[in-house]
Amino acid sequence: MDVVQAMHQRKSIRGFLPTPVPKEVIVEVLEAAVRAPSSENIQPWKFYVLGGKVLETLKDKVMEQIESGKAPEPEFPTYMTMNLPQKYRSRMVELGKALFGLAGIERHDMEGRRLWYSKMMRFFEAPNAVVITVDEEISTFSSIFSVGCVTMAIALAALPFGLGTCIQHAGVLYPDVIREVAKVPKTEKIVMSVAIGYPDPAFKANRLVSPRVPLEEVATFLGVSEEVPYPGGALSSCSRPSVDNNTTNGVF
Repeated sequence: MDVVQAMHQRKSIRGFLPTPVPKEVIVEVLEAAVRAPSSENIQPWKFYVLGGKVLETLKDKVMEQIESGKAPEPEFPTYMTMNLPQKYRSRMVELGKALFGLAGIERHDMEGRRLWYSKMMRFFEAPNAVVITVDEEISTFSSIFSVGCVTMAIALAALPFGLGTCIQHAGVLYPDVIREVAKVPKTEKIVMSVAIGYPDPAFKANRLVSPRVPLEEVATFLGVSEEVPYPGGALSSCSRPSVDNNTTNGVF
């Protein structure tokens, strides 16, 4: 699997088998992921890899916060609290519709929605999770951008090992609980989490397709000639999953 194939084959997994990921495999994934670029080679990221009783304790304590009515207090803003322009909000809405459709949750099924939210807040019951932090002293744009790079690298590096991932801001909405359970010092800011494990092939929402906008809507080419030939000859087609919006098989 080359990197272009991995980019096309990566998808968010929201249903996992209970099988824990061996530590040596997670080490291999992280060793590859830290080759991600970082501004000025600062490498601002720190990882807290959770599993077993520790992860279960975190899940349970987060649920206690939710059931007590405590509002989330993320250390970085989330889209859910922002007044997004319509073109961006519509993408979120369509994603939710597709997910709930696959999960069999009807529009007015409040209990089904509550259970889905609980599952999401429990890292979709993944057997392992990675919490990513940065030192508070360098929690600048460049550091957060670098964390984004290493987070994507984790998702890609996991694929050859048969692992699935779900990058989740939802997993860090209650940072005080994470600090307590994972022993994260107050000198670090909690940025992002990644649920990681072996995908459950029977979980229908793992088949989700979320479409991408056409490239011409987001890319502008200036001074780029179509006449310049590719030095390697004809470009070979990449291994891309087919997208069928009627059956919702594919990638997110």
